[in-house]
Amino acid sequence: MALKTHLFRLVFCSILLVSAFLEFSAAGNDIGYGWRIIENPNDPKLVQIVKFAVAEHNKQANKNLKLVKVLKAESQLVEGMEYRFVISAKEGGGGAAVAPDEYVAVVWEKAWENFRKLISFERLMH
Repeated sequence: MALKTHLFRLVFCSILLVSAFLEFSAAGNDIGYGWRIIENPNDPKLVQIVKFAVAEHNKQANKNLKLVKVLKAESQLVEGMEYRFVISAKEGGGGAAVAPDEYVAVVWEKAWENFRKLISFERLMH
């Protein structure tokens, strides 16, 4: 009798787990790993992260880039969150005639630890 009870509990818990997963997925959430497009790349929190990326790049590369616009944003779940941005930026000393270039920046964030790290910052070649 005890074996039947344990088996019933196991099957019941498995059904609950699968149901919860399907409901979570149907709501538009994705448990899987990999880059996911962020619908609003100009969300104030994301712009703050991009400004951090530009400032860190400027420190590391002794540059004076200024953010023009966030063109695209993606995120992926890691130990924390990793963000990948395509941005438009130009040298700060340049006048209006200086055309901005596009860059890809990747930032790793663990918000609960107030931790951010610039992983990469590269100019896109067209």
